[in-house]
Amino acid sequence: MIGHDAAITAISSICNLSSSTRFISASCDGHMCLWELEDGRCIDSISSTLVHRFMQTYTYKSSRHTRSTRLFCVGDYSDIVVMDPNDLAVVFNLSSRVEPDWICSYDIVRRTNKLEQCIGISMAGMIKIWSLVELEKKDLATPLYEDESKRLGLRDVRSVSFNAVNERLLLTVCSDAFHASFSLNCRQFQDSGDVTCSLFVSSQGKLLIGRTDGLIVLTYACETLSCHLLEMPLDKPAARKLYGHKGRVSNLFYPHEHHPRFDPQVFLSGADDFAVIIWNIVTGVRLYRFSVHGGPILRFLIPPSNTSKLISKCICAVAADHSVSLLNIRDMKCALLASQHPHPVSLVKWRPLDDFMLVKLDNGSVYVWEMGTANMDRVVTGVAAEEVLTACDEQIGKEEGTDHTTASQAVVIMRALRYRGIDMVSSNCRANTPESNTRSDSPPTTNELGGVALGPPMSINQMPGCDQGTHLVQFEYFLDALLPKDLFFTVLYNFDFSRFNHLSELKLYLDIARLLLSLLHGWNLDRDLDAVCLKKLGLNMPKQQLYFGNISRHGQLSVTLPQRIQHSFDHYSTCIRWQTSHSLTTTHLLAVISTANTLMGIRNSPNKKLVTDVPYIEAQQYKQGWSLLAALHCVLLPDHIRPRSSYAAPRIELLSRRWQDSCVEIREAAQALLIRELSRLGPAGRRRLIESWTPFLPPLLDPALSIFGARLQSSVPTLPPSAPPIPPRQRTSPPPLSPVPEPATGEDGESGIQQVRRNQATAIILLGVVGSEFGEELNRADMTRATALSLLELLVAAPSALLPVHSPLRRAAIDLLGRGFVYWEPHLEISKVVLGLLDLAGNTEKSSFTYFRPIVIGAPLSSIADACRTARHSLTLIATARPTALLSALSMEVARYNAAAQHQTIQHTVVSPLLKSRSEVLRIIEELAEKRYNDVIEMMLPVGDVLVHCLDTSLLKQKTLADVFPPITKFPMVAYCASTRRIAFGGKNGTCVVHELRAAKAHSLQAHQTPVTAVAFSEDGKYLATYGGEDAKINFWQACQTFLGIGQSQMKLVKSQPAPAMQPMSPDENGIVFRPKMVWINSKALTLMLPEGREQRFSI
Repeated sequence: MIGHDAAITAISSICNLSSSTRFISASCDGHMCLWELEDGRCIDSISSTLVHRFMQTYTYKSSRHTRSTRLFCVGDYSDIVVMDPNDLAVVFNLSSRVEPDWICSYDIVRRTNKLEQCIGISMAGMIKIWSLVELEKKDLATPLYEDESKRLGLRDVRSVSFNAVNERLLLTVCSDAFHASFSLNCRQFQDSGDVTCSLFVSSQGKLLIGRTDGLIVLTYACETLSCHLLEMPLDKPAARKLYGHKGRVSNLFYPHEHHPRFDPQVFLSGADDFAVIIWNIVTGVRLYRFSVHGGPILRFLIPPSNTSKLISKCICAVAADHSVSLLNIRDMKCALLASQHPHPVSLVKWRPLDDFMLVKLDNGSVYVWEMGTANMDRVVTGVAAEEVLTACDEQIGKEEGTDHTTASQAVVIMRALRYRGIDMVSSNCRANTPESNTRSDSPPTTNELGGVALGPPMSINQMPGCDQGTHLVQFEYFLDALLPKDLFFTVLYNFDFSRFNHLSELKLYLDIARLLLSLLHGWNLDRDLDAVCLKKLGLNMPKQQLYFGNISRHGQLSVTLPQRIQHSFDHYSTCIRWQTSHSLTTTHLLAVISTANTLMGIRNSPNKKLVTDVPYIEAQQYKQGWSLLAALHCVLLPDHIRPRSSYAAPRIELLSRRWQDSCVEIREAAQALLIRELSRLGPAGRRRLIESWTPFLPPLLDPALSIFGARLQSSVPTLPPSAPPIPPRQRTSPPPLSPVPEPATGEDGESGIQQVRRNQATAIILLGVVGSEFGEELNRADMTRATALSLLELLVAAPSALLPVHSPLRRAAIDLLGRGFVYWEPHLEISKVVLGLLDLAGNTEKSSFTYFRPIVIGAPLSSIADACRTARHSLTLIATARPTALLSALSMEVARYNAAAQHQTIQHTVVSPLLKSRSEVLRIIEELAEKRYNDVIEMMLPVGDVLVHCLDTSLLKQKTLADVFPPITKFPMVAYCASTRRIAFGGKNGTCVVHELRAAKAHSLQAHQTPVTAVAFSEDGKYLATYGGEDAKINFWQACQTFLGIGQSQMKLVKSQPAPAMQPMSPDENGIVFRPKMVWINSKALTLMLPEGREQRFSI
């Protein structure tokens, strides 16, 4: 387990139980980690200024039915610090009133029928006794002080021990009273291998290995790893040997991966022969050899990008002779050699606009070199040295030429007076202010250059703390995001050398994907599928037991190391692989399923001709093979494990947190796996799962612990009522006192505010998934309501530190609101849901250029774009599941806006929430017209109100309604008159609503007693015809103006004629029933189009 950068000083379990699988480690840099032994993962970590030397857990009875555990720590600080072992938070301190000092050692005394005590001895030999009573009432503001203290004649106490058999004795062990012999003949072991350094160039897939004899080996990484780990043909991997160094190779450096301004074909090597050699990574040719240093090369650095043109071509090399050089790798010259340092170099910083390089030594002094002239400017020591180094970070990330680039002129002059003297003041005053700026030494990321920052799909690193011949191979989760979805399938077999660079990059990604699947596939579980993988998919079976690792949330690493007893791969793959760790199973299944689905989704480009060497049928067989591979790991894997009870199932809480992963492929894999695991649990298992996670729903928790705070935004009504009057206070009644909340107590190892917050997020997603997929099992109304309110609160809550505006938790809530809306609807106010989703989906229009430009095909979306995409999908699910409820909510918002707009003033302008996302509203209506045709007819009048409100009526001056919104032409009960700019909608209740776009008014006509089947305007707009199929008549309405055209026009019934009744018709293959239509043939006559091609004319 690798999680510390410094020496580990203390280790302790989190409790005294033998079944405990968690422990805590602390290092001398103040870093603490909480580890899980079974999965080898780091659950939590913190960094502080406290250095712990010894830790011990103490369990006590905090109440009648509860026991709590605390961690007592001593170290390089006064007295004893008491922490919560579950979240590493400091609870309180055991402090001293008399001579506070570092505690050397302590012991907790437990005696029958007596108070438990803590006895500690300080560095100065002072013994202190604390009575451990009322610990649940202690916090950082109220420490526990000692009962008594006494000075002893002891120094350097190493251990204190108490034995309950003889309560009058205390055993102490001191460094001068106990001596150990370390006279064993210990020899220093030499490295068995000759590998001294390595470098993996991810952009080209090449692995560089430096050896003790000065040789550099250049290989293709995937090929080398496959030969070492997989059963491959006996052919050795193609390797190129680079001769040039005469001593141990100490450093390999590829500048292009640090900044794109460097040549991608160049890499550097440094060795113990004091030389720096520049190589061509493609041809393996040695380009130049620098021999300017007098010691082994320690490391390479690059100057910032905003230095001068000469220095921007240089690489900084630091050597063991305390020298620093700037090597121009384009012109093959040494631009600067700083070799007058009396102590080792610890840090190099830059002031690029001042043309300075600052070199800090181990003794704290700073040497300032002028890069342009290669002269030493000055030497700064003491506090001034720290201030000069700190000044290099003042302008990190600032653009040149802005107001933030430089310090004020007065500050520049004061710095010049302090460090350079009076002679520098005049030059500073004459200089342009931006030129005396301090800039960052960090190169710009790919985002600053207009690209997308995607990590390499694979990395190979030396294992820290081990033999340098041992390496770790890490596969990134975004490997599947880097595979283009429109990849030409036959590039695996037919290379076009005119596009060699592009195809070699694709080949690298596909080779890494095949290597990953070869290592992670569940071999020996399905022999038929193994044969498909070997023959069709190009995978290879591992030839020995594999040793996997896991990376925790904060970057801590745990790796399984080889053991004394080695198992064959067949035994390992069937009896050990899937029975060891739940976390590894989760990670491996997500990687296999997402990568296999990505390879299965690779399709032939439509604009390219299919190569005849790989026919279409064979391409489909490849896709079928990837599909079978994904199905084995997603669905069938538990059935192949024997015994089935030994299967280490994926962790449901980890899958829940991946429900809305930023990578779409991993998101889909996590969702499929979680639903599979919930189905495999069965009704009884899901019921136990619901019961265990329901207490963590935020509405059921104490508001002090809830991630939503004391008040839910979703519970705020649309029109908040006024507060009731305050009753008068009587003189005899005391003022009300707010209750003091009880401190949080630990239960079942899940205490700590951070853990409770994580559990809340997991509970919301998990119960939301259960409710969406197995809604009937949330049989308690309070449980369903709490889940629904939690999802809604995540949608409408204001952004905060706990709930960022576009976090994965919010996206998960948005997605689950749509998936399970049928079950959430009785407990929610649908208008809040719809408006919240429309507001997010509307960001697509406002941010289309900034966040949605296609930079890399298949790259993960930004958080804003992902939230918009999820909100659009959720709206589609709600519209499909409850179209009438959605349309009613939209119509109510239109009516509310119209009512408010009639009473608005100049100072208070009313803005419609639907207008901000009008295109999304129209998209929903268009989808409903395609999928829910009959439901739209049922709600035609509300649909008409929403359409008139959201359509851009200015477009109707030049275009027809069919051109502006084509789906409306499917409905014969909708008509538009271009000459008078009127739109008529016929409703199910027999009412016809005519909207006048010029006057922004609407007329309601009671046209029929039964549903209106069709409406039509005459060409001049004077007449409107309505047809009722059930009451079998056609009505003609005429628009009448008032005297002199003043006032509003009115619709008057001028004629009513009998018409054929509409006969029941069976729907077509699309589920649409033929409906009669009316077509005006002239200004006085129209034709009624009936089924089976029948027509009938009517005239006024």
